[in-house]
Parts: sequence; structure tokens; C-alpha cells
Amino acid sequence: MSDLDQALSQYLSGSLSRRDFVRRLLALGVGMGFIESLLGPGVRRAMAAPDVRKYPSHAPYVVVLVMDAFRADYESLAPMPSLHWLMQHGTTYSNAWVGHLESYTPTGHATISTGARPAHNGVIGFSWRDPKTGQEDYTAWWQGVMSGRLEAQLQQHGVNSIPQAMKRQDPHARVVALSSEKYYAADALGGSAADYIIFGQPVGKRIVTRGIPHHIPPQSFLEQPSMSRAWPLTYGQFDEMAMTMALQSLSTLDPRLLMINLPGADIYGHRVGGPASPDVMRRIAAAADVQIGRLIGELRRRGILDQTIVVVTADHGMVGNTFQLDDSVIKHAIRDAGGEYLFHVGGNSAYIWLKNPAAAGSVAQKMVDAFPTLPLYRSADAQSVAFAHYQTLEGGQYTYHPVVPTGTAVDVELEKAYQYLLQTFAGPIAPDIALWFEENTITSHNPEVHGEHGGATWGAQHIPLVISGPGVRRNHTSPFPARLMDIAPTVLTLLGLHPERMDGIVLADALKGATDSQSTTQHDLTGRLNEYQAALIARSAADIAQQSGDSAPAPKKLGA
Repeated sequence: MSDLDQALSQYLSGSLSRRDFVRRLLALGVGMGFIESLLGPGVRRAMAAPDVRKYPSHAPYVVVLVMDAFRADYESLAPMPSLHWLMQHGTTYSNAWVGHLESYTPTGHATISTGARPAHNGVIGFSWRDPKTGQEDYTAWWQGVMSGRLEAQLQQHGVNSIPQAMKRQDPHARVVALSSEKYYAADALGGSAADYIIFGQPVGKRIVTRGIPHHIPPQSFLEQPSMSRAWPLTYGQFDEMAMTMALQSLSTLDPRLLMINLPGADIYGHRVGGPASPDVMRRIAAAADVQIGRLIGELRRRGILDQTIVVVTADHGMVGNTFQLDDSVIKHAIRDAGGEYLFHVGGNSAYIWLKNPAAAGSVAQKMVDAFPTLPLYRSADAQSVAFAHYQTLEGGQYTYHPVVPTGTAVDVELEKAYQYLLQTFAGPIAPDIALWFEENTITSHNPEVHGEHGGATWGAQHIPLVISGPGVRRNHTSPFPARLMDIAPTVLTLLGLHPERMDGIVLADALKGATDSQSTTQHDLTGRLNEYQAALIARSAADIAQQSGDSAPAPKKLGA
């Protein structure tokens, strides 16, 4: 008996509900048109309606939309009426920030999904040191994702996630995660619990829709004409393709949880320097808002908008290259300081792994003393270009120690902020040395404007966050410094689920019915997080103030 015959037999015998029968047919690749001819034209609307027997008190649907590298201040570049509609119908966090390191795409998406800091979910960036081999581990790149290693990393660390919790509540709930370009973002969002993980892959002169192995949607979905485009894409097309995937998923795959990465702001932010090219980013912001509007429209058309929790955020920010430090300079500085270079990753910081990690302290000190100077750790006659932290393992505890130029003092408040952020990824796979630069300084080879992220500066950390839907306070703006790790606990609470094994907190001030315990937890954390943010913002403001007198048209190279 074929799978189709078996499903039909179970449905006719009453052992399979009408809803589950339709889901089974969709999973087997049967089109909705044929299903409607079989069961009647009301099937689509019936599938869109919530199963009140399962979710009598809570919203049955969730959409998490991540605008990749969308700085919080991009919202002011262009009218964004769709985003503002969600803000009016929900809670906005004006001081939302990444709140962890590294501020890269795999890390941000894994943290959004799991509610766990990178040290606990195991995804600290694109690559890290394999503690078994001592070599660079490329788990978040193509081979690692396609072979299942990224999902295995999350599983091995025993974290919870929005998809896992939803599946435990309802094993038949369908989970879809997708991006038009960033396969690693979609995989980090969905993880092993997702039914379908979808991304766009350039093939010749086309970009076509594919699925991550073990999460591939029906061939009939992949072969729809709307699932491919001429390649390369431009401006808003990356986000348009991702949203088309999402709307097609709503129509044919019937997800209860839909997780979307819109990559446009990141792709063009890197190319044009992000905030350094406001005219380009204005177009990107406007195009992203059009896609948010398409999502709202489809949820409304399906009759489920009022039953859907919608989260809109970003995984990190973006900074330009007012100053840039060539990667080769960093490598030479490591070796000149006595370090045995293994690898490093850049962005607007430098995370360094050594073959001789025991020497990290002396290497970091010599490197910091060797660089030109920046303003935050200044003495009477010198300013430092970089400061650093190096990691040690003492008594079973991974700790980062500050390193500033000889003769200078540590900025106490800024150091507290860095210690907090460093502890979000400290551990056996974390870098031996973290080298920090001022705002708008990146490791780069680019003679023109270019954008980067990855570090702790405010431009890389400050992001938007809007939560709307059933159970959420409407037209409310909160100054609380919400972090990416706080999203999953809040979503699960809105679903009536307990957020187990998560480092984030429930954003109680977004809830209509927050408990006293939830409100107290948030209140107790507010002061510390505000202090950390204030130090980062002050650092950024000082950097930018110093740079504002420099009108050089091209990025300045340091240490070359």
C-alpha cells in the first residue's frame, strides 16, 4: 500500500483527522488544488483556523522575522508603515541589543531560537576551535550545515528551542525556517526540530529554492515557478524572494511556526558600508517594510492575523570602515608578539585562536602595546588603538582578563560591559584573545566603503525588536535593554509553555498577564543591563566624536 493509499484508508476509517489528513497529503507533495477538489473548497480556510481543542487559551501561530544586520536606526531612514503597524499593535523595545558575542549571523539566529547564550548553545560564530582536534571547525559554513554538524552542535549542547518546545506541545505542529540566501541562518533557526528548512542556492544564472538535508519540502513546492529567480538578485529582491518562500509556505505547508531570515540589509550593508551609505540603506529599509506588509496581508487574508504572535528583530547591526586594519597586520602582530598563529576571524573586532594558548596573556599585551592609539584607554601622553582580553582556564572556570597599553588604566564601567559580553561565549571553543577596536573600525582589505560587525560596539549591538499578537501589550514602548536570548522565553510564555533551559528572561513588560515573578526577574536585571549599555554607548559616542573632524574621503588604513 502506498503512503497516499494508507493516509486515505486512515482518514476513511476515522483514525486520521481531516486536518491531519490534509497535512499528510501536503507532506506527500499533493497540491492544495487537488486536496480542495477532493475535500471541498473550504479546506484552505479550515486549515488556517486554530484547533481550539489544543490551544484554548493561547495563540496557536508564531512568526519570527529576522532582518539580517538591520541596525535600529535604519528604521528612521525610510517610512516603514508595516513595521509601525506592528508597533502600534504590540510592544517595541527601543534599547534592544544583541547582548552576546560574537555578533554574527549563525550566533544570533541560534540564540533567537534557543534562548541560550552562545556558550550554552555551542554556536559562537561561523567557526571556532574543535576542542578534540585543536583545529578550526567550520561547522556553520556550507559543509558543516549540509552534513548536519550545525544541528548536531545544538543537540550536543542540550539546549531547548522554540521549535522543540512547540513540537513537544503538539507533535503534529509544522515548523518552517527559511532564507533566500543564508542557509546557515535558516538552519540555526529551525535546528533538528524543524520540518522544513529552505534556502536559495545560485545555480548558473538562476537562484533556486533548496532544502537542507532531512528538512527538504515536497518537490512540488520546490518546483513552483515563484521559487526561483534570475541571478544575481539586486536590492530588495533578496528579501522579496525570502518572503515569497514564506507566503508559499503558509499556503501549502501550513506551518504553525514560521521563522524567516530577510538577508537584504546584511548583503548590502557589507557592500556599501551600512550607515556610511544612507541612500542605499534607505532603499533596503523601504523594501524590507514592503515584505513585512506582504506577511501581514497574508496572515489577515488567511484569517489568522489575530491569532499569530509576530516577532520582528535583527541578529546584529553593522558598522562602516572609517578606519580599517589589514588582516595581515594582525597576523604579523601575533607572530611578532610570540604567538603561534592558528586562525582568527575579523569584522569590527578580531577573535584570535593560538596554537600556544598559554601565551595568550603576553601575546595580547605585546599586541596592544604595538598598535597605534584610540581614545578610551588613554594616558597623559598616549592613546591606545586597541585593547584586548585573553582567556584562561582556572579552577574549571573560563575567564577573560583585560589588557590595556602599558601605563594606562582600565575603564571600570566599560570593563564590566565587556566582561558581561565575554561570558556569553567563554569556554573551550572560544577565542584565546579578543582584540577590540573603536566604532567604525574593521579588519578589511577594502579601498572603498565596506560594512562589518561581529564585535561589541554599539553600532554592531543595537537592533530593533517588536513583539505583537495575542497576550502582548499594544502600542507600548519599553526602554528595557532586551536581548536576543530573551525572545524565545517570551514567545514560549505567550504560547502557554514553560521556557526551560534558557538563559534569557521573559520580557514581562510586553505581556498583558505577566506574573509577579516574571516582573521581578526583569526588574532585578534592568539596572545591570542599563549600566552595560550606557558604557558601550558612551564609548561609541566618544569614538564618533573624535572621528567627526576627519573628512578624508577614503577609509584610513592603520598599521600598514
